[in-house]
Amino acid sequence: MAGIFTLAVDGGWPVMALGGDLGSREAVVERNAAVSADGGESWTGAVAAPIEGSVYGSAVGGRTWYRVVVAVAPTGAAFSDDMGATWEAIPDVSAWAVEFADGGRVGWAAGGGGRILRVEW
Repeated sequence: MAGIFTLAVDGGWPVMALGGDLGSREAVVERNAAVSADGGESWTGAVAAPIEGSVYGSAVGGRTWYRVVVAVAPTGAAFSDDMGATWEAIPDVSAWAVEFADGGRVGWAAGGGGRILRVEW
């Protein structure tokens, strides 16, 4: 299975779609992220999130003037503060899903074995 697995949305747009190929867990999928600045009418490829295989979950967090997209998978996690123009890996983190509370400063990621990680920006 390959395609889009998660959408990172903040107030309607911009929107980032992330995914990959579930059959390819050993390498970063070249086109695992795309961005829409017009609510999904058109899409532009973003730099691939540095996560091997597929991105499983994503969320938008941060302060109101400083927004970040966090992407997670069982094989790793990364964040972008410029809508996918660049990414930075988050070391030693793996998760299935991530979400931020209202205000976007604090969130949680759910991982294997019932593990819950606190994410704070």
